[in-house]
Amino acid sequence: MVPLPVTLPLFRLLCLGRDQLHSLTSSSPPLVKPSISMDPVGEVSWGQELRITCSTAAELLGETFFLQMISGSFRKTQISASRAATFTISKVNFDHDGSYQCHYEKTVSVSGQTFTSPLSDLLNVTGKKNKIPFLLKMYLQSPMQCGTMGGSEQIRDGEVQQVGDY
Repeated sequence: MVPLPVTLPLFRLLCLGRDQLHSLTSSSPPLVKPSISMDPVGEVSWGQELRITCSTAAELLGETFFLQMISGSFRKTQISASRAATFTISKVNFDHDGSYQCHYEKTVSVSGQTFTSPLSDLLNVTGKKNKIPFLLKMYLQSPMQCGTMGGSEQIRDGEVQQVGDY
């Protein structure tokens, strides 16, 4: 029997222990940095619905996406059967102003190990108040009387009407 030539890297691989071989074969898969976007784009009016989407080009099935606010305790989790997850904030208010990032986790079924993607770029959310302040809106929707000397004015449907003598 003629011995087969063994190259040095192959020889080292054959001499590795089981634990060392497992660590070589179960290293973290290269996870792609996700992208983050919002709808509507730009400023969001308070009370409006906001959808933030985290997506990746990686092949994912049933993986977990995470959305977090950088300065605050806001954090949402969503399992998705596709390459994206959309997080909905039903009524935006000043608490939602800030920067957001997302990432996803992939679990390797054979080993049960979970790997985390890099964080997405920052997404800045800026809420804006409605153009008509709340109190003015209330005044315009219901009649209100403002007393003056000898008469009064009534605001109804956005118009000022004089009532009584001045």
